[in-house]
Amino acid sequence: MNALFLKDLAEKIRRGQKGRAIAKRSPGGISYGYNVVKRFGEDGNPETGIRSINPEQSTVIRTIFQKYAAGLSGRAIAKALNEARVPSPRGGLWNATTIIG
Repeated sequence: MNALFLKDLAEKIRRGQKGRAIAKRSPGGISYGYNVVKRFGEDGNPETGIRSINPEQSTVIRTIFQKYAAGLSGRAIAKALNEARVPSPRGGLWNATTIIG
């Protein structure tokens, strides 16, 4: 029973995330490089899942992608960001796993 419940739950979550993505809304949490946009719809209810690009953080993201495309490792990129004193998504130090997952 438990395995069947978990499989059904996973399908429902994927369906919901797909619907949010089709509606051009964020299907998950807050990602580095984006700001949450808080606004209300015509019906007066808050609209959720709307994001705008954070200009400062988007520069960091472009730098990460350029360095990764140039062949640098996640560890080397994290070290360079820490040396440049760029705050990580949580405000601390960068780690290789922050960059490559």
